[in-house]
Amino acid sequence: MEKTDLKQALLSLGMVGQDADVYLALAEIGASTSGPLIAKTGFHRNVVYTSLEHLIASKYVVECQVRGKKQFVITDPSAIVRDFA
Repeated sequence: MEKTDLKQALLSLGMVGQDADVYLALAEIGASTSGPLIAKTGFHRNVVYTSLEHLIASKYVVECQVRGKKQFVITDPSAIVRDFA
């Protein structure tokens, strides 16, 4: 499935556009700090942080500390399907 198809699927399940972009970027990059997500999406850092907050609140992303830095990781993707099914 292509990235645009994945984004459309996330949008059809009720995820907001920028949240879907940040989620897909994190899924592609893997565990990451905010810097690579900002670079990958091209969004302003405030937009990325707001999307990460939404995704963490929805339990689609978790935040952890690695060597004193915040890292973000997606949780089990089936949680999205379960929430919107």
